[in-house]
Amino acid sequence: MVALASILVEYSRTRFVNSTITGNSGSEKRINTVLGRFGGGVYVSFQAGVLILNSTISGNSADFDGGLYISDEYSGATVTHFTVTGNTATSQGGGVFAGYNLELNRTILSGNSAPAAREVYVSDRVDLKVGNFNIFGFNGSSGVEGFSPGITDIVPSQALSEILDTGLANNDGLPAPML
Repeated sequence: MVALASILVEYSRTRFVNSTITGNSGSEKRINTVLGRFGGGVYVSFQAGVLILNSTISGNSADFDGGLYISDEYSGATVTHFTVTGNTATSQGGGVFAGYNLELNRTILSGNSAPAAREVYVSDRVDLKVGNFNIFGFNGSSGVEGFSPGITDIVPSQALSEILDTGLANNDGLPAPML
């Protein structure tokens, strides 16, 4: 389990497997003219790539994206069997903020908070791949901005408490199943 400051991934390829990233706050940065805290859990930039498998990002905070922030051109993330919940952003992208490439496979993005795009914010420059049995939002609202969930993705009509146990369990280093 990682805590205190967000994980910064730059100029590299990094894997998170069977990991829980929780209790972090974003890194203070200036991006173009915007100064703020970015990427509460994981911040990906400068030609970096992240592969996240069987992992959870929960309980992190930032101004822009409480969970996973993908910053600049030539950076990206591929996530599979991934849960993003309980993260907070004071601006947009409570769970994920994608400025560039993002692929979502069998992920749960539900229960995050932000004034805009509480689950996922995607800029117009993103090469986005969805439609592989992801769950977005709750109460009939996907909580996404910049794209629409794919045909096989699910936007539950139920309350968050009926679809997701947002508590993290200690399972000897392995993330708890969240469904």
